[in-house]
Amino acid sequence: MSVHHSIAKVNTEKADQMKMIVDKLMVQLKKTIIEGQLLDGAEMGFIFEKTDGLIINTNP
Repeated sequence: MSVHHSIAKVNTEKADQMKMIVDKLMVQLKKTIIEGQLLDGAEMGFIFEKTDGLIINTNP
């Protein structure tokens, strides 16, 4: 019995579309949190520092 493996090709167009969707959702989430008064600017800065900017800092 033999097993055949193939390297999966990454569909860059789909990956780019998903990245764009995630970026837009993160911007909207940030707007909702700040404008909705859930967190003030100082608290957002603290969160940004704790996450190394990977989650909150998504402004294009």
